[in-house]
Amino acid sequence: MENYSNIKTGLPPGTLVYVGKKTKHSPTFSVIWFNNDEYEEKENLTIEQVIEYKEKKGTLWVNIDGVHDPAIIEAIGKHFSIHSMLLEDIMHTEQRPKLEETDDYLFLTMNMISLSKGGKTIEVEQISFVLGENYVISFQEMPGDVFDFVRNRLRNGRGKIRSRSADYLMYALMDVIVDHYFHCTDYLSKRLEFLDDLIETKQDETIIREIKHIKKTLLRMRKSVLPLRDISKLLQDYDSELVDKSVQPYFKDVFDHILAVFENIETSILMTVELKDAYATNLSLKANKVMQVLTIIATIFIPLTFIAGVYGMNFDNMPELRYKYGYFILLSIMGAIGLVLLYVFRRNKWI
Repeated sequence: MENYSNIKTGLPPGTLVYVGKKTKHSPTFSVIWFNNDEYEEKENLTIEQVIEYKEKKGTLWVNIDGVHDPAIIEAIGKHFSIHSMLLEDIMHTEQRPKLEETDDYLFLTMNMISLSKGGKTIEVEQISFVLGENYVISFQEMPGDVFDFVRNRLRNGRGKIRSRSADYLMYALMDVIVDHYFHCTDYLSKRLEFLDDLIETKQDETIIREIKHIKKTLLRMRKSVLPLRDISKLLQDYDSELVDKSVQPYFKDVFDHILAVFENIETSILMTVELKDAYATNLSLKANKVMQVLTIIATIFIPLTFIAGVYGMNFDNMPELRYKYGYFILLSIMGAIGLVLLYVFRRNKWI
């Protein structure tokens, strides 16, 4: 990704420039509209068809997959009176999570973190929300999200969600995002536990590489979760006509969950540090054992080498060289020295 400061250099504030992953898919619109008695769900709509729902009495959820087209984002912003500075934040997908309020709506941007379909990698995607009096607009980078549980609740009319307004829908969407944070931290925690067991029996560079990768993922998650702690705390005490007092306790629940997620992340980060230390310690112990064996071998052969060196000088005045059984006696002495040294090493538990 090109540096954001380079892209924006010289451009006035509020200029819509996409900063994020390259994508070829066209932005798509989907709509869910409901009240106590009615429910409508439509996909692949045009902007004009989306706007028709704006004046209908009830609660409207507009979901936009794809924020890379400035013309479409600008058009949505114009119809829903979203400030250009916030539209700029929507298109900058490396934004820090934040909450802003205007007279007509609340703006929230956060990260949607989930496991991949294979369940082996963590996927991070920015998502932005605009909460109005009777609508919620969600802006996603790519198709696919974690909101199927909310959609099913809306379709089936389960629980309070169909009888509530847009602020409760906003809570439900935030809540399911935070729940998936738990899934990710649980997965990473189990991987660390597996690596902890593996370190005891195996020293491999792939282990330390995975530990580093997990730590990097955890740090990115912490960067996403930490601002949400303050945001959810603010929402539970929010003095705004857009967030009813009856909904504020639900945001307190989100706040409690975020605290738990943050604690899980901190614990796992500490575990990565401990695993790296354990890996280095085990590697050092293994090297020490190798050196110990080599030292024992060298110690045994030092006197044997000395004896072999003495009788390898071949002086004329060395009577043992002409003795009939000298060779066998010398081998016996050398063997005895080796056995005595092995006995001493074992007795002292060096081997």
